[in-house]
Amino acid sequence: MSTDGVRKHLRVALDETIDREKKHLHNFYDKSDANSAKRIEKMRPLIESLRALKNEIGKVDGVDIDPSEHGHMATVHVNSSVTHL
Repeated sequence: MSTDGVRKHLRVALDETIDREKKHLHNFYDKSDANSAKRIEKMRPLIESLRALKNEIGKVDGVDIDPSEHGHMATVHVNSSVTHL
């Protein structure tokens, strides 16, 4: 087999390997994205409840409720050092 023939076979093998790995990674990340979307959807009622609670209670010393604008997470911080009169 000529040098060009060997190069051609190596190139074909390399292209097939790269194509297979790309497909594998795309499948892996597509599943990962789908799983993340499912987890976000499961949290949506809780985040909506936190948003409603924030609107209901307004500003309260020692409590900070911060739902994100995009609706995929929320932070609740309670400062236990605040004294109540």
